[in-house]
Amino acid sequence: PDLEKAANRFNFKKPDDLLAAIGRGEISPVQVAGMGAERRQPEIEVEADALPMQRRPRKRAAKGSGDVVVEGVVDLLTHMARCCKPVPNDDIVGFITRGRGVSVHRSDCGTLKNLQEQDRARLVEVAWAEQLAEAIYPVDIRVVASDRKGLLRDVSSILTNEEVDVIGVSTQSNRKTDQANMRFTVEVVSMRQLSRILEKISQLPDVLEVHRLI
Repeated sequence: PDLEKAANRFNFKKPDDLLAAIGRGEISPVQVAGMGAERRQPEIEVEADALPMQRRPRKRAAKGSGDVVVEGVVDLLTHMARCCKPVPNDDIVGFITRGRGVSVHRSDCGTLKNLQEQDRARLVEVAWAEQLAEAIYPVDIRVVASDRKGLLRDVSSILTNEEVDVIGVSTQSNRKTDQANMRFTVEVVSMRQLSRILEKISQLPDVLEVHRLI
């Protein structure tokens, strides 16, 4: 439903107030989702029939809103939190922001663990949609290895073969331990692809540790 109209319908001044009320449990999301459902049903059916005819380019999930359901409501604005970069199949939780809808975090996100008590009322249950739009999700990967010539090239080759975009790279070498510490920010399409990438990197010679950062 249109959040402006829904806010007015429930006597709130702005959509953020409505979202906060949902987070506190004062209003059921089903009530919001069902508002005017009969009137919009034909339009929804037309859109559903048209979907298979469309070929849409992949979008960055951080700017989308259809990959996550907020307690059964699919039309609320959501965005992926940059602090923990959730990927489909991660356990997630929503946080009602001021002016930006619901930010989606991993359940073990450090940012949420440090929330003030009064802000915890703005946490809402969210879940991945049953049918996800084709999208890409940024994740951070850390690689620790014995420093050697060609290490960066070997890791980059795996990422290239997986056809993922690398949007950030940082490397550090410790001469005392003769170890390299590398961090990559890559865009993946699924948890399965991420797991495959981590497994392949772990099998490279001299790699000591590889894991996803949060």
